[in-house]
Amino acid sequence: LAQSTVTMYEPDGTRLGATSFVGKSGLFVDGRELPESGTYTIVVDPYGDAVGAMTLELYDVPDDAATAIVPGGPAVSLTTTVPGQNARATFTAPSGSRVSVRLAGVTIKTANVALMKGGTTLTSTIVGTSGGFLDVQALPIAGEYALVVNPQSSYTGTIALTLYDVPADVAGSVAADGSAVPLALNVPGQNARLGFDGRAGDRFVVNVGSGFPGSAYVSIVGPTGAALGGRTLVSSSGGLLDLRTVESNGPHELLIDPQGPATGSLSVNLYAVPPDPSHAIVPGGSPVTVSTTTPGQNARLTFQGTAGRTMSLLLSN
Repeated sequence: LAQSTVTMYEPDGTRLGATSFVGKSGLFVDGRELPESGTYTIVVDPYGDAVGAMTLELYDVPDDAATAIVPGGPAVSLTTTVPGQNARATFTAPSGSRVSVRLAGVTIKTANVALMKGGTTLTSTIVGTSGGFLDVQALPIAGEYALVVNPQSSYTGTIALTLYDVPADVAGSVAADGSAVPLALNVPGQNARLGFDGRAGDRFVVNVGSGFPGSAYVSIVGPTGAALGGRTLVSSSGGLLDLRTVESNGPHELLIDPQGPATGSLSVNLYAVPPDPSHAIVPGGSPVTVSTTTPGQNARLTFQGTAGRTMSLLLSN
């Protein structure tokens, strides 16, 4: 059949869930709980004058595979065996706790993994066989929470979850004199925040040293909580957050946000960038030497140009 709708009906004729649309590539209708005993009906309704064949397979879905998991404890594995079956790992935590989750050992082709409190999803991600990570999440109230694994389509398989009890972000200060500040980020999901004072018009760059076994976003956050000029992703080889100009007076933070479950040590340097040196250069005149003294500083050369003339430029030394 080229295209059809598929609808399930309860014994009294009430539609069970939404009508599904299916084409030649097929479709999987996720698990639906039957509200009463009796004879149910599945109606396949081809579009227009279409005729043809379709194969339907109906699964008796067992209860969710369930286990307990402990923040800061060992990884637990969850396995689903029937299409439409979910899996969940539950834990109890006090209000204000911060948790993150590593997802590994995935044999399910694709699954949605969600951190839930009752019927409310706090955060979620789609994970494949390469694994994934749920970044740090503060728990709003004390009580029981669940990590719910919902395989997509008709996939089944296994996934290992590690639940981390994430301490407060590493806090400190940084001087804008280029001095290196060493940081140790020991729990997946933990960030680092280094405070400094900024005045409107100040210009800064940040250098991140190499050696951290993963990538991290680096940004300068102003008094309003907004990142100046956005954030930059640096790799294990380090990198530079290029020139950022402070917009208002007040306390600022240098924020280091590792991605995924990476942990380890790194160092950062904050530089106050002086004004760009400016020089005049004359077409056909003497060469001009320019120098910069601080990472992120530029140099500017100006000249008088005449319409219709062609210029070339040689850079050396």
